[in-house]
Amino acid sequence: MKQRNRNIDVLRGMGIILVVIGHSLQATFEEHNSMIAFKAIYSFHMPLLMFVSGLAVAYTTSLDFSWIIKKIKSLLVPFLAWLVIPCLFTHDWTGYWEYLMSVFLYPDNALWFLWSLFLNHCVFYVFWHLGRKNCLAFNIFLLVVLSPLTVIKAPLRINMMPWYYAFYIIGYLTVKYQIKHHISKFFFPVLILSFGLWSLFLPLWNRDKLSYLSLWILKNFNIKSDIILFLIDKGLLLIISISGVIWFSLISTRICRLKISMLLEIIGTNSLEIYVLQGFFFNVFTLNNPYFRLVINTATGLLIPLAISITSHNGKINKLLFGR
Repeated sequence: MKQRNRNIDVLRGMGIILVVIGHSLQATFEEHNSMIAFKAIYSFHMPLLMFVSGLAVAYTTSLDFSWIIKKIKSLLVPFLAWLVIPCLFTHDWTGYWEYLMSVFLYPDNALWFLWSLFLNHCVFYVFWHLGRKNCLAFNIFLLVVLSPLTVIKAPLRINMMPWYYAFYIIGYLTVKYQIKHHISKFFFPVLILSFGLWSLFLPLWNRDKLSYLSLWILKNFNIKSDIILFLIDKGLLLIISISGVIWFSLISTRICRLKISMLLEIIGTNSLEIYVLQGFFFNVFTLNNPYFRLVINTATGLLIPLAISITSHNGKINKLLFGR
């Protein structure tokens, strides 16, 4: 059985707050992609949660097949259940099969993180049993082998698996090789360096199109290879995401010493429920001022799902909706 780690739950709580704020920005501002706050959050928040999942799995004491069965129940079942549940409430099945096909091709139209995390768990399970005697070298080799997937279009986000698996395995190796302990000896230099790199390269990144760095290279060096531009963009995002995960994780270790960490720990232990339910509680109140609406959307998207999770005691329904 995996023992819960308080520091991991605090970091997970901080991460899910970023997710809610990011989605609240999407629900509030049409021009959210150009907002620096949105870019800052989306530059590393999902890699952060994959990193946290890797941290957590490192504390699992048994990786037998029952572990995969548990992940099916806690991730895959809720992912599939929430493809149906909204239609059960609205009784509107118009275009439902088209919706399922769109999810198959592009899981972002559903609770994609649950599917991606489940996929990472499966890959980790298989290759942990194959290469656990030399975990570091084996996973580096695995990422090199899988990396070509990122340049193809594939259903079910399979092409994104190597990207997220990289952060997942970094989290696992952080615990396995006690990297956190070594970094703590140089806390402030690493914090300043990682935050500096993140701040420096963040303005160059674009979420839905070529980065400003690639556009500049395209203009000045007449490089027309899509593969080269893709690699430049991925390299830039890798630097931004890793540095963001590092400085944010370091900050969390200090926050763990504060009283507010108790609330963050509670949020972290209920993060799946918050992730699933948040979208239902955006724009509950009609407000003209978009910044007030942003604050209210963030509060309702975070606190109402948290309250539902804490007060819900129906075991069978909880297992179906939230996997536990």
